[in-house]
Amino acid sequence: MTDIKTYDAIIIGAGHSGLVSSFYLKTQGINHCILEQSTVASSWLTRTWDSFNLVTPNWMNQLPGLPSGDVAGDQFLTKDQYIKYLRVYQKKFVLPVIGHVEVKLVDYDFEKSC
Repeated sequence: MTDIKTYDAIIIGAGHSGLVSSFYLKTQGINHCILEQSTVASSWLTRTWDSFNLVTPNWMNQLPGLPSGDVAGDQFLTKDQYIKYLRVYQKKFVLPVIGHVEVKLVDYDFEKSC
């Protein structure tokens, strides 16, 4: 028999938004997980060309709790630097990513919640 786990919140996607959401849920002690169809920052790895740099300066892309020290605030991170930053962020804060999970449907019974 498979163990069934329950969570108070589930985040879909381990990109920057999912990781930051997880960071704040964790600081509040909320039981949660991140479901990711591949690995942390996988879209940045597979859906962005190799020569890509972020189009906003580094100071605008820093995630809470971890300044990115590789590039000065007025410069632009490369694709590889940003992927590394996101992966370091997940590991540093031990954010609960469950990889290689495809989410096909999200359903919620609003009548039960009222």
